[in-house]
Amino acid sequence: ESGDIVIDAGSWIGDFAAYASAKGAKSIYAFEPEDKFFQLLTQTSKLNKNIIPVKKGLSNEITKANFITNGASSQFVTEDLSSSQKISVVETVTIDSFVNENNIERVDFIKSDIEGFERNMLKGAQETLRKFAPKLALCTYHLPDDPEVMEALIKQANPNYNIVHKRKKLYASVPK
Repeated sequence: ESGDIVIDAGSWIGDFAAYASAKGAKSIYAFEPEDKFFQLLTQTSKLNKNIIPVKKGLSNEITKANFITNGASSQFVTEDLSSSQKISVVETVTIDSFVNENNIERVDFIKSDIEGFERNMLKGAQETLRKFAPKLALCTYHLPDDPEVMEALIKQANPNYNIVHKRKKLYASVPK
């Protein structure tokens, strides 16, 4: 909505961030850890001054993580990898730490498509969900138990959320 402060987790080239900008969002924090996509996201942000590109991943801890790129897709990994896969190390932060460190006054909306790391992102956003109750649009198709695990993490942070499961997506909001 107009005036919203948005977190775009897994911004890719900034297509959703540009949409949020066109809808009147005040600020869009666009997280994209992959080099190639971050460069394109930066170009998108030059056309939309309220998009703030952040070259980090979102997780449940502040650390450095292995990140693998397979063509048009990227993901965080923990298991041993074959030597033919392109691996990089990227910084991760929690939403809670990012909001606190950057003195963000509120968070109104979180969109996330981060290749199975949504649950980690939610673990690192518990205070933000409790305090600001942002609307959520999350992908739930990466891991078989994503819908149940993500719903439990959201309700743990803020039991007032209404959650709707659609095909491969979870939408959540707290009634005003």
